[in-house]
Amino acid sequence: VRLAWINRYGAIDIWNFDHLREQTYTAKVDKIYTADGYKNIGAETETQTIVESRELPKDALEALSYILCSPAVWLVKDVRYMGLEESHFTPIDIISDSCRVYSDAELSTLEIAYRKNKREKW
Repeated sequence: VRLAWINRYGAIDIWNFDHLREQTYTAKVDKIYTADGYKNIGAETETQTIVESRELPKDALEALSYILCSPAVWLVKDVRYMGLEESHFTPIDIISDSCRVYSDAELSTLEIAYRKNKREKW
């Protein structure tokens, strides 16, 4: 999963997260009761995704963790050999308010959760 964000210096950083840890699908459905029984009158869906980096040194993890407070973050569609165009960037919302860093040795990994910037309506 490739994410891009505006870093603390105002430039765009791009990073490939190596592991897709979890995806959760949720739906918010509004219902009314009619003479024919309950009816769905609207639904919004949302997919929440948790990704994890490969093992990295501490300084790389610190730079990567700025994604939490970046003013803009995007999911980048990987289009090989076609370059990066605006249409390849989908705005996302970072759900994590802290980075979970795991370590079994000197190197650690970073875990981040995100969702699309706008809910999908059905």
